[in-house]
Amino acid sequence: MDTNVTNTEETAKKEKEADIIKRALLSTYKDLNEKALRRTTRETVFAPQDRQIKIGGRKISASDLRYEVADTIEKLGNSKNVSEIQENVSHAEDLQSMLAQSMESINSETSSSQEYFRWLDETTDILKNMNDGFVTEEDLEKRNEFLDFSHQREAELLVCLGLYQSSKNPEAQEKAKQIRYKLTKLREMRSAIENRTRNQADKEVSRAEYEAAIPYYKLYRGLAKLPFGYDIAYQKKIQLGINHDDDDDLDEDFNYYDNLLNVILDGMEEEDRDYISREYQLAHDMARQPETPSHFSTNDTQEIADKLQELSGRKNTFRVKYDIVNAKLNEKLNEREY
Repeated sequence: MDTNVTNTEETAKKEKEADIIKRALLSTYKDLNEKALRRTTRETVFAPQDRQIKIGGRKISASDLRYEVADTIEKLGNSKNVSEIQENVSHAEDLQSMLAQSMESINSETSSSQEYFRWLDETTDILKNMNDGFVTEEDLEKRNEFLDFSHQREAELLVCLGLYQSSKNPEAQEKAKQIRYKLTKLREMRSAIENRTRNQADKEVSRAEYEAAIPYYKLYRGLAKLPFGYDIAYQKKIQLGINHDDDDDLDEDFNYYDNLLNVILDGMEEEDRDYISREYQLAHDMARQPETPSHFSTNDTQEIADKLQELSGRKNTFRVKYDIVNAKLNEKLNEREY
């Protein structure tokens, strides 16, 4: 199956779901402007159940708003798309589970398990190329790209895990276990790369460094031949210094995700205000252009147009930032230590 087609279909489905929720909100709250509608739709989808959402001059819990939206959707019609989203929205936990699955499908680019095997291939390639005698600039770039990517992907997986864990549905709990496994493995791979590669290019690698990397390479080559879900012996991970089985935030009883989602939603609302103000400034600058032709070059005009397009897309995207997730996680872990 063509991966690009699959991703396009998933994205289109997600956008359609959001459009139906927007339509339901506007049917009940007719005075919502574009900014408020975008924020409320986002919170209807992602907010923890007890989050108080400001809408129509009052506050309502996310859980109550979801049931209200579900009821409105049912009244709007019974087309296939409407009935599907209505069935999910009618149960807040199932809605969050559905969104977690949608996020994971889109962010993994292929499928969740296929992405895991792609990580294994990339990890073994990095371990091999960074220890084959000489580190090139290209070797180092691929190493650092993977490490940077792993932090952002970890943030997204933590949010998916939180959404799944908010559901009491057994299927959602099984999905949470899969995400937890995948997240643990991503951290192990990152630790292996950090432990057994240099953050330097144009350097000779010693024989000792090469031999020290071999157990890590063999470990992940072996995992690549096994089905998704297989693990490494606990003591082996301890010996290699890559164990993440005991990470507090991956404990099934450790739930900080409601706070995390609240922090992310608050951060996005603040970003919205900033982006919207920048859009108005850019629009003002473009309006001035005909009056002062010398004020802008052709490149300036194109840059403004590109920025407007980028900002317009950003307004409708649920993006997870690693620094927000990491800061909140560290805060919660520190609280647990005392």
